[in-house]
Amino acid sequence: FISILLLFPSVPLWADSAVLAAGDMWRAEAVYETLPGVSRVEPGYVSQLAASGSSWREVPPRRQAVRIDYDPVKVGYGDLLNVFWQL
Repeated sequence: FISILLLFPSVPLWADSAVLAAGDMWRAEAVYETLPGVSRVEPGYVSQLAASGSSWREVPPRRQAVRIDYDPVKVGYGDLLNVFWQL
């Protein structure tokens, strides 16, 4: 158990995660990092898995998203969604 804590020291044990597909992941990252209770924001891409045997032309497009680790005592999931809808 202690070795797990050493691997992930920046994320508290009580943190929850939310993945939100944002139109501009860089702007979303900057906004969510300023919220009290948010411990980490990770921008990236999400996409559906391509069907086996499909060509590269049939691969679904990627979408920009952010993964947010937050303390539910300090900020709720509803608060994250309120910020999301304002973005």
